Amino acid sequence: MLKDEQVAELLRRYRDVLSHNIAMIKGNLRNADNRASQVWELIVLDAAAHIGQVEYESHPGASPDIKLQLTDSRPIWIEVAYLYPRFWQDERKIYAVMHWIFNEAKRKNIPPYKICPCLDAQEESNAGPILKLPELHKKMDFLRDPEIELFFKHITDNPNDNFNLPLTRYSIILEYLPHAHGPYSGWSGILLEKPQTVEEHTVYRVLRDKARQHDIDEPRIVCIGSDVSKVLSNVHALKGAILAAFKEHSSLSATIIVTFKTVPGRHLGYETIAQHKIFVNRDAKNPLTQKELSLLDSIKFNHWKYTWPLPKKETPNSPGDYRMSGRLTHRCGKFGQIIEVPTRIVIDSLLGKTSLIKEYRLDNEDDPLRILNSGWVVKSCSFKEADLKAGEASKIVFEFMPSDSLFHPTKPFVRKNRK
Repeated sequence: MLKDEQVAELLRRYRDVLSHNIAMIKGNLRNADNRASQVWELIVLDAAAHIGQVEYESHPGASPDIKLQLTDSRPIWIEVAYLYPRFWQDERKIYAVMHWIFNEAKRKNIPPYKICPCLDAQEESNAGPILKLPELHKKMDFLRDPEIELFFKHITDNPNDNFNLPLTRYSIILEYLPHAHGPYSGWSGILLEKPQTVEEHTVYRVLRDKARQHDIDEPRIVCIGSDVSKVLSNVHALKGAILAAFKEHSSLSATIIVTFKTVPGRHLGYETIAQHKIFVNRDAKNPLTQKELSLLDSIKFNHWKYTWPLPKKETPNSPGDYRMSGRLTHRCGKFGQIIEVPTRIVIDSLLGKTSLIKEYRLDNEDDPLRILNSGWVVKSCSFKEADLKAGEASKIVFEFMPSDSLFHPTKPFVRKNRK
């Protein structure tokens, strides 16, 4: 999804379109339960605005989310849906239990990577496996469970023996692998969201609910996207769910499915890109014309740089995670060395909240730190405006030159070649 500043920019750009709903939108953005869904609506609005004229909830409560005018004739109505994992509460419990177990292992001087927890459901439903997991506020009760204590005691008494223990009260099997090496193995086991019937597929349920929501005698499409739900990756099951929904609801003219993929970035590391596919309802009451379909297919969802998904629940570190920082860059200037530092990092460093070393995990061999440690001085600095679409924050540009001090001459700086 997007960072805080990027969403604020979207609100500024479409303030006239969103004017009647701005209070509701801001309320949704301040609530973790609704935040990702609301951001996704703004992303779809922006994408649609690049191919036609848009209105947002022109009749609140009585019409779909976006009215898109592609041609001079009829409008196309877009319903927007963001998919969370259906069993996201269980996922939170799984990650919590994982940390409880690994931290308890550390406390007992047992290498955590030698412990491999595995999910093992005893019951199945049409929607997927049914898990028995401890509640998030039951950490100490879980760790004091006699079987958990037995597991760690056996490891302590027999550190060189493999040990496997299914937990009676929970859908968990704990395994100790004495000869394992790091890093952490994490969890292994079952897929939580595994619909056995079309009716239990999340996309079918969304299309069904959207079809029932409004009665519009014009083309209506549903734009479904997610950067966290795995149901969109199973193409065969996805097509079956869409076809079943189309067969039952001729009011739906099409659906746009948007998935996100991580690919090598233009710079170091990786970046997330959106990919979309249009599924057309051949039996629609208001079918799309070839021209409308061609224009819709030209829609692009990569106008903004995406980062990691927005959680459905707040965490202690959430506020900082939502803000945009950007890359620390270094290059050779005409007369010296230039370092660009995101403005937020400069301010937070002055306040003592962070540092370049902490924020970018610098060591003494990294060029920016070597310049600072070599006694070079700042000869000039300037401000570089943010590029919000690219996910780059505003920056302070520092130009460093060798010091002309006679008492403490500058150490020579030689840029190292990276292998």
